[in-house]
Amino acid sequence: MPEQKEFYSHTKAVAETLVLSANRDRIRTAAIRPAGIFGEGDTGTVTSVISNAREGKGRMQIGDNTNFFDWTYIENNAYAQLLTARALLRSYTGPTLPDDLRVDGEAFVITNDEPWRFWTFTRAIAAAAGYGVEEKDVIVVPWRVMMVIAWILEWGYWLFSLGKSKPRLSRARVKYTTMQRTLDITKAKHRLGYRPQVSMEEGIKRSAEWFLKSSA
Repeated sequence: MPEQKEFYSHTKAVAETLVLSANRDRIRTAAIRPAGIFGEGDTGTVTSVISNAREGKGRMQIGDNTNFFDWTYIENNAYAQLLTARALLRSYTGPTLPDDLRVDGEAFVITNDEPWRFWTFTRAIAAAAGYGVEEKDVIVVPWRVMMVIAWILEWGYWLFSLGKSKPRLSRARVKYTTMQRTLDITKAKHRLGYRPQVSMEEGIKRSAEWFLKSSA
């Protein structure tokens, strides 16, 4: 039984292990670990946040919003992948690098290097799309209360659908929105030369513009 109980996270870890274990003299591999990807074409975070705000649900906040979260704008993730691919190509013909500079066989965390408070970020996306909410109008629900509500919903859905349906609100989602999740990208900076090319503010602006155009 894996220690990581979330199926999505577990399968990503398994895939990464397979990729890195394939690193050999004749084939060079590396792995990118982006944090919370968002941007144009994002039917997950961006679409969900703005759609909820459009439906008048943007005022809801779980927890006290003291938890910081790292995100990765999609273009920055693509840039990191290009840097990694170029470094892997150089490793075939260039000199053998010391362990603290190697890229092949290594994994690299990629973020925008700008942690934001979770709910501040979601409200910024909604505001960029024209659905801003003033702080005084935010409804704060303690995370423990939401965990109880989520538990009741999960059991209710399981009982009435015989496990075939799941609620949008789950304990995993409550935990995700209230956890502290900041990551160190020093290794990517040092070995790949990675620096975010697009700021969080610009990424949020572009994401909102994409959503409005695609949903017009």
